[in-house]
Amino acid sequence: MQNSLIEPRTVYLLDSNVLIEANKTYFPLSRFMRFWCWIEDMARDGLVLMPKEMYFEILIGNDRVTEWISNVRVRNQLLLDEEISRDKLEAVLSRGYGMDLSADERARIGNDAALISYAMGCKCRTIVTKEVSSPKKVRANRRIPDVCGDLGVNCISDYELYEELDFRVD
Repeated sequence: MQNSLIEPRTVYLLDSNVLIEANKTYFPLSRFMRFWCWIEDMARDGLVLMPKEMYFEILIGNDRVTEWISNVRVRNQLLLDEEISRDKLEAVLSRGYGMDLSADERARIGNDAALISYAMGCKCRTIVTKEVSSPKKVRANRRIPDVCGDLGVNCISDYELYEELDFRVD
C-alpha cells in the first residue's frame, strides 16, 4: 500500500474591509447578489472564513452588508469557529508592530493583530485584505501585508482571492 500525502487546502481568512468595500463599491448587495452567494458557497465549503473579531467589525455597522452578515445561515457558514491564541496574538503585536506598545497604539492596531494571529504558523491559511503594503510605516501604523510578510504569514488582496477561487460574474 502506497502512502499518499494529502495537501491541506488553503483557508482564506477575510479582513472585514473586504466585504465592507465590496458592498460600497464594486459588488453592492442590491445589484450583485451573485457575489454574496459565492461568498456563502465558499464559506460553506470552508474555503473562506472570518474570525469573530472581523465579523463584529461589520456587525456594528448599519447597512446592507450588516443585514446580510447578521443572517444566522451566513454567520454559521462564515464565522471561524476557533478561539484566539493569546500567545500568538502577543507574538504578532510584539514582533509585527513593536515591543512595549502603548494602550493607544494597541487600540489603533485594533483587530488586525487578531486576524494575523489566526494564520500565524499555519501555511494553509491566507489573510485576505484590502490594505496595501506601506513599508515605511512603523509600529501601530503598519499595514497588514507588511506585518504578514515579516511574520511569514500568507497575505493576498481580494482581487487575488477572486482569481485563486475563480470567481466569475458570467
